[in-house]
Amino acid sequence: MIKWYIETRVPVRFPGEGHVEALTAMVSDEDYPFFQYKPIKDGDTWDLGGRIIEALHTPGHSPGSVCFLDKANRILYSGDTVNIGIIIPNKPEGTEKDLAIYRDSIAKIWNRQEEFDKLAIGHDGGLIDKGIVKDYLDLATGILEGSIVGQYEEVGIRKGVVARLGAAELWYRCDA
Repeated sequence: MIKWYIETRVPVRFPGEGHVEALTAMVSDEDYPFFQYKPIKDGDTWDLGGRIIEALHTPGHSPGSVCFLDKANRILYSGDTVNIGIIIPNKPEGTEKDLAIYRDSIAKIWNRQEEFDKLAIGHDGGLIDKGIVKDYLDLATGILEGSIVGQYEEVGIRKGVVARLGAAELWYRCDA
């Protein structure tokens, strides 16, 4: 996974800077015994020295997408589940199923909106207002119901159909 990320994403985000070669040289195909992966389940909690974090499984952008809720500090660490722009990759069988899964994940988050005020998103920004979650919920629902129709665009690394509502920008049927 690390090598795939290095080979596919680094050239786009850092073109011509030699990052691919440097990072690839640091990654080995050997298994490292000190990396013991433990599956994260929906509802798991961790005490990080007095700060309790709860995992929320939120598939859609990817099957394993997870958010982390810090109720005491009223922050949802949303990763790529809620960001400035979300991508649902294109698949030969279509993206409607993945879009419905994403909508359900966003609804799950919105149903807990009384527990957080801000989101710490995965990239492209810092803390943002939770209202974007409702924008994504309305946007995904509208696309699935047919009341919102996106248009094909090519912007940077993104190539696909995009629809926007409020602060939300949802790319679906994306080939890149």
